[in-house]
Amino acid sequence: EWSIAVPTLLTINNYPLGGKQDLATFACRLFPSLFVTWAYIVASWLAEVTPSAEAGWFLLILSFLAYVAAVWDQVEIVREADLEASGMRFKIAVVVIKEIVFTAYGLWYLLGVADLMSSHSEQMLYTYGDVMLKAVQASVLVVVRNWEDLA
Repeated sequence: EWSIAVPTLLTINNYPLGGKQDLATFACRLFPSLFVTWAYIVASWLAEVTPSAEAGWFLLILSFLAYVAAVWDQVEIVREADLEASGMRFKIAVVVIKEIVFTAYGLWYLLGVADLMSSHSEQMLYTYGDVMLKAVQASVLVVVRNWEDLA
């Protein structure tokens, strides 16, 4: 599910930063982030299901390196945005909120892998994080859309 939902969320969060780019140009610019995001999700899942401890740790490290690359690209996309455009601070806030929550997901994942958190607690935190993230992002995007409609 996350291998589809997270890249979709990434697209929704980043599209408002693209300014007047046509969809094809925006898609080409976003593709590296989408690919590396998909890769870290798949790598973290494979780390959990592989029977080899060495392969599991390798995949875990690979997934977090890919996550760092994805965050770095998000920073670059924000830097490329027209910071003077209408509502841009709110649009950037949506991306920042996503990265904060996704970083928390990574920490919860590591706590689960290290058996420092129960599976139940981990799933509960993911669920609350997802609900909070979607609600806050939807609210901010509605505010931005209304603001742009009034301009």
